[in-house]
Amino acid sequence: MRNERLPAEERKWQIRYSAKDVFLCKGFHNTTMEDVIANSGMSKGGVYKYYKSTTDMLYDLMEDGCEYRFEIVDHFLSANKNLDKFDIISEIMVEKILDDNELSKVYAIFLQEKQYDESLEELFLKLKEETFIYLNKLFKKFGFDFNYKEFDFLTDFMNSLILGRDILKVKNSFIKNRAVIKNAIREYLENL
Repeated sequence: MRNERLPAEERKWQIRYSAKDVFLCKGFHNTTMEDVIANSGMSKGGVYKYYKSTTDMLYDLMEDGCEYRFEIVDHFLSANKNLDKFDIISEIMVEKILDDNELSKVYAIFLQEKQYDESLEELFLKLKEETFIYLNKLFKKFGFDFNYKEFDFLTDFMNSLILGRDILKVKNSFIKNRAVIKNAIREYLENL
């Protein structure tokens, strides 16, 4: 059965989300273009028309994850206007740590794999910079003006917990101790 003609962005979405499924099953390092092609149900030429490598797919998935996270933050802010600035920011960070949707799971894979691939490390730094700009602009509305060094620590802290959540399979422990994590972040913010 032939794939129906889809607009380019929809086709790219279909390919990278097929890749996401394979990454979650096999890991990024063990996923080949042939795996993605087989999972997508598209022809080799059809996939290569949009993506030259699994790294390109991972890049777009990470961008999707950033967009997803920004939407969650915007929704959280609209629904929680009564919280103080420390609660808002620490709650946003705890939510990111505990959110184990599929893109977050791919993010954990990405964090593990970047140590083996210079292009993934470059992507990590680019995404980190984009997130810093977005969050710094957002947090200024609440009276916080992070410098990159402070943001760097918070990012490292969150990423360590995200990795622990997935590698050590300790999400339930983190959920039970959510208040401890939130208070640690809040205390850090209050002492800036």
